[in-house]
Amino acid sequence: MSKSTGNFKTLRQAIEEFSATATREALKNGFYDLQAARDEYRLSCGSGGMNHDLILKFMDVQTRLIEPICPQFAEHVWRELLKKEGSVEVLESNVELIKRQLGLEEVEIHSAADVDLAGPHASLLKQNPPSPGSPTAIFVNR
Repeated sequence: MSKSTGNFKTLRQAIEEFSATATREALKNGFYDLQAARDEYRLSCGSGGMNHDLILKFMDVQTRLIEPICPQFAEHVWRELLKKEGSVEVLESNVELIKRQLGLEEVEIHSAADVDLAGPHASLLKQNPPSPGSPTAIFVNR
């Protein structure tokens, strides 16, 4: 993700590509290019070391990017490493896009880390536990 080469995409663009089934492109631009930019920054800092606040911001963005792909790992990083409360907000901040893409009037998003929130549908999570690269979604009509 280099501004000098023009290969820069925003988090929202990467999420929209993922949502539009351009998974490979979203992964490449949203994850690998950001990782490459971090590596380039690390090398350019040399012995002076990287800016701590910038690394935390990088971890925040990277965690939001991987959340739709491997939610359990993202939740672990969010809570244990970044010490943030709640769950990764990327889904909540994109509810309108999700509703449009799925043709739904209402969407509720709950973390798979808390099976109790699934209520009567908890058995579905036990039968189909989410795993990295294979998130579980439960759609309920009211």
